[in-house]
Amino acid sequence: MKAGRAMGAPRVRTRTTTRGNRTGAEAIVVPSHRVDTIADELESLRRQVTTRAYDLFERRGGAAGRELDDWLSAERETWTPAVALYERDGQFIFQAAVPGVEPDRLDLRVTPDELLIEADVHHEHGADKGTVYLCEFAPGRLVRRVVFPQRIDAARVQATLTHGLLKVTAPLASSSRAVEIGEG
Repeated sequence: MKAGRAMGAPRVRTRTTTRGNRTGAEAIVVPSHRVDTIADELESLRRQVTTRAYDLFERRGGAAGRELDDWLSAERETWTPAVALYERDGQFIFQAAVPGVEPDRLDLRVTPDELLIEADVHHEHGADKGTVYLCEFAPGRLVRRVVFPQRIDAARVQATLTHGLLKVTAPLASSSRAVEIGEG
């Protein structure tokens, strides 16, 4: 999962945000890794899905006719979160719903053109949960890639996680910003 050339040592720290006189939710700063390309990570993901689909195919005896079901089952083990991307004040704001994902499991890779989010998601029931009658939580792999409409300054990207909402702030690259030309 850590393929590519990461630049800079990741740091994780917490900070408390405030609104008015009330203390708000604790936002956890999530490190991002600047890389030259995310192509290797995407190819690795494709190979993992292919391998898993073949494992499912062999597990059911290798009978022809349900290969698409095997592929779709393998893909379902990788989930993509709901996201939003908007531009405000010279920067892109990217939000992703990642409930239950621990900040130290998030891996953010960023280039001047795109962002890749990955995480291994675990869920299990301990004996202290009692008898489980329904559970729609599933372990798997979270992956989401977004291509920015304009180039960003990858070295200045910041990310926070608050109540399961990942927020990535990506300033536009200097050459991408509109310049007003005045009369003179």
